[in-house]
Amino acid sequence: FLPKGSPCENPAVLQQVFAGAQDAKKGKHADRPSPTTSVTELNQIGESKGKYYLSFFHRGMVGKIPPRWPAVVDMTMSGSSFRVYVPREHCQISLKLAGIVSPSTGYGNEPADPFGFEAKDLAVCTLNHQDVEIIVETVDKRG
Repeated sequence: FLPKGSPCENPAVLQQVFAGAQDAKKGKHADRPSPTTSVTELNQIGESKGKYYLSFFHRGMVGKIPPRWPAVVDMTMSGSSFRVYVPREHCQISLKLAGIVSPSTGYGNEPADPFGFEAKDLAVCTLNHQDVEIIVETVDKRG
């Protein structure tokens, strides 16, 4: 694939392939509607359903080590908490990094910790919309 905004070296070939796909009714040119995918948000489902989904994320454990899951960072909430999308299971998970304590950006009337906004900005710049691998270890009371 070409990067966005890059000129094509041979546009005639692309136009020919595009016309062939239209004639053969392939891909987005097919008569059938595109399949829909529903995404389950696992951040507010409760403890009992959270433990149910935890069993899915522990499939394929090696000893006591849960498997790694490919995911995409969807949103950064602070320096150590993120919302990730797991394409294989079609779900979004809010997660906190284990063993990482980052300064708070403050909630409501609480003042922000020193360097709280800088920690969040660093996490946003380095992790937002990046492919990552996650290991789901446990579930909190909100799911």
